[in-house]
Amino acid sequence: MLDLDDPSKVLARSVEPLLEPVAPYEKTGFFGNVVFTNGHLVDGDTITLYYGASDEVICGAQMSISEILSGLKTAREKVLAD
Repeated sequence: MLDLDDPSKVLARSVEPLLEPVAPYEKTGFFGNVVFTNGHLVDGDTITLYYGASDEVICGAQMSISEILSGLKTAREKVLAD
């Protein structure tokens, strides 16, 4: 999560990646082991994230916004946990 006024400031981040290449079509291809966001659609608590995989296919994933936010850790929380 970036600061609204100064996006160079990271306020919080997830412990684990929200999106990572795991499926065969995400792991192999022109640029394998790569996923990258293209856009999103929000409907209530659900975010549909459109993403590219291996520079060959376009995919979609649905996630809960409240679950994403509850999994964020601030820099201070991360230091205390380590």
